Amino acid sequence: VFDFLGIRLFSRNMAMREAPAVFSALAGVDLFGESDILWYDSHYEGDSAGVKDLLYKQAILSGDRVPLILTDDPVELWRDSNRTAWIGRLIEEDSICGDNKEGVCNMKDHKSVCWVQRVDFSPHVLQDKSIPPGAYPGRYVHQLKARKLTMLLLHALDKSLDQWVDGISARGFPLSDSFWHIGVEYTKIREAVRTNMHKDSACDNMMGVLNATCHVEMHGISEWLPRIIPYATSLRAAVQNNMVLKDYYIDEVYTQIDLMPIEWAIPEDQVDPHLIAISTSLLPPCSERIDGGDDFNDDFDPQFLTDDENILEELAELQQPSTENNGTHRFLQIEATENFHDLDRPGIFAKTHSQTSNFQRGTADIESSLTPGQGWGMHGLVPGYCDGTAQSHCNRINVSTCLMAGHNDFKAGLIGDGLSGWLLFDIPKLEEGLIFLRADFTLPPESNPFTEGWTEINNLEKGPMKEKTKDSNNADSNKNPGRLEDFPKDFLFEFSINDEVTTLSHSQFMKFGIHIEDKLVLYPLMTKGERIDTLSIGVRISSQFGRRVTMLVTHLYYA
Repeated sequence: VFDFLGIRLFSRNMAMREAPAVFSALAGVDLFGESDILWYDSHYEGDSAGVKDLLYKQAILSGDRVPLILTDDPVELWRDSNRTAWIGRLIEEDSICGDNKEGVCNMKDHKSVCWVQRVDFSPHVLQDKSIPPGAYPGRYVHQLKARKLTMLLLHALDKSLDQWVDGISARGFPLSDSFWHIGVEYTKIREAVRTNMHKDSACDNMMGVLNATCHVEMHGISEWLPRIIPYATSLRAAVQNNMVLKDYYIDEVYTQIDLMPIEWAIPEDQVDPHLIAISTSLLPPCSERIDGGDDFNDDFDPQFLTDDENILEELAELQQPSTENNGTHRFLQIEATENFHDLDRPGIFAKTHSQTSNFQRGTADIESSLTPGQGWGMHGLVPGYCDGTAQSHCNRINVSTCLMAGHNDFKAGLIGDGLSGWLLFDIPKLEEGLIFLRADFTLPPESNPFTEGWTEINNLEKGPMKEKTKDSNNADSNKNPGRLEDFPKDFLFEFSINDEVTTLSHSQFMKFGIHIEDKLVLYPLMTKGERIDTLSIGVRISSQFGRRVTMLVTHLYYA
């Protein structure tokens, strides 16, 4: 039925260990991706009410879809949406199992392997027998949850088909749009959330002076994983074209599909639900197929990857629906082709030039008058395509002892220090005039390898760095900054909006950040609440102690 209607199934696990969902939820649907069903299982996460409230509201406010939200804790969403939001509850497995820990209630029974022997690749190091259980739930937990969701959807589909049959009987063929077009419902729910005046909501209380994020469509880019379309949603993709990032790309040790143990094979007399789920006659949207680090589809000819016009021509040929089935293709498939330059051109450049570890963006709309920094690069980057799906391939590195682990949860960033210079971004137009930076200042001194041996900013112009040996009696030089409050008193944080620079001293910057949740402090670069069509953003830190002050940029949010 879904295939006939032109619908493809994409399922993602977007959870991150030791990080509340607010880090990605603040970006609207840019990092999590749009969804028709958002299933939030808080049993293992422990997010606050404010985090959950923000997640639900951004899922509704952002993107084109409004999802059905399945959760055991909807907070006040029913009230704040004027009783319009689509909310469903699934019974927790604990209520089924109670104290029973046997059979399907054995929540710690894992079934995993780290490697299956193959002829085309051999690991560089000895592989573990299985993935360590840790705090992860067992396979029966996943099966139980998956089957509950499956039964829910099957019943819903059955009910929907009955309504369509009744609709045709009542109003004739073809089926009236009112039975299956839900754009009007989307608008009603979204407007109810956007205009709700309950400023005492959990989201408003958590965000404080930045509570506009609970009522407007947010966007964001990051280097934390998993992310939908990982390159297009990265900080790297927004870096201005005149900057060079070091250690930009890492190759996987192998790119082939993982082999499953033969004993896991579905018996021939049983139904294979996965095969049914992925069965389709449709090509995936272009934005789902083309991205930095992704394996290209066999339908694509690598000869055209360096020619923009040929790229668009071949994509258009592959994606353009025929006149007979024009109404059955989701608009996202066409949109992905039309917006191809905006989404993934830099990703193709990275893929076809993976032999170099440095990257310079080839597309930018704004020329900044600020001198681009030469001392910025990637920190914590992992190879692969980490989009949260079961088909993802992530962190296949030569020292891994469990290449088939498949975890997508990794936290990277752009690292710089007092000698790195300006980090410059291009950001799409702002509707609300909001820009927030999230950065980590807890890395040890001199942990940026890209400025090693430098004594001047950008290794070119004269800088005010002090030689540590010359000031051994200075109180600041004896400190070992690993916390922002311990940075030298001459530390400066600067940011620019369209080349208008604001400089904050150490004491000013300490008061500038707004604490939202555990490990999340936001630095509001702009809160003007106005529309801006073109935007160039720059950040840099400086100190006469140079490499001893370090900043790791991980997220940039805007609206």
